[in-house]
Amino acid sequence: MTEEDAQRYLNERTDAMLVLCDNYGYDGILIDYTGLSMVGMQEDVLQQYKARQQNFFSRVLDWRIKHTDKTLVFYGYVQYLAPENMDMLDKYNHLILKTASSKNMEDLTLNVFMAIQAGIDVAGTNADLVPKDRFIACTQFPQQEDKDMIIGYWDTRDANGNKVLAAQGTAQWIVQASPDYTCTGIFIINIQKDYYNNTYGTVRETIHIMNPNK
Repeated sequence: MTEEDAQRYLNERTDAMLVLCDNYGYDGILIDYTGLSMVGMQEDVLQQYKARQQNFFSRVLDWRIKHTDKTLVFYGYVQYLAPENMDMLDKYNHLILKTASSKNMEDLTLNVFMAIQAGIDVAGTNADLVPKDRFIACTQFPQQEDKDMIIGYWDTRDANGNKVLAAQGTAQWIVQASPDYTCTGIFIINIQKDYYNNTYGTVRETIHIMNPNK
């Protein structure tokens, strides 16, 4: 398959996914884009990477122009965006950081500052290429089959010596005010893992931490 054939196929699949928002009356779309570190890339590989990225996000932004009433969410690593694409971030309502593997509050804070620094590296300190008022932290719930208590847990422990649940630790981090950025919510990628508990205890406690009135 040639590069042109691959781009054509990816364009068709991207358009097919975007149109689902209209077909099913969704409130918006979430763009899951992991990307790659550009540090050390050979020039030909770097240019191809940038071209592919530009092609993909140009289709997303075309969709945005026609759907200003919909919610658009970026879920990925801001620092893996090419400089040419960094200025599109203000078109997104939320920026979800890929922090599901974080193990403590310091990890979460580091991810935020890495995203902010990526914009500074491109435009300097006088420009806000990366909006600081719309971050969302990503986390996950434990899985019953994970007997080692790795997934959905932090490395830290509570006052009773128990490992801290990642969702609840993330919620506690979210409510801590920062003068440098604003985290507006939490994104739990496997919230269905709480379904075996008919009281949804983990979900309820996570919400309660962020909003004690709930």
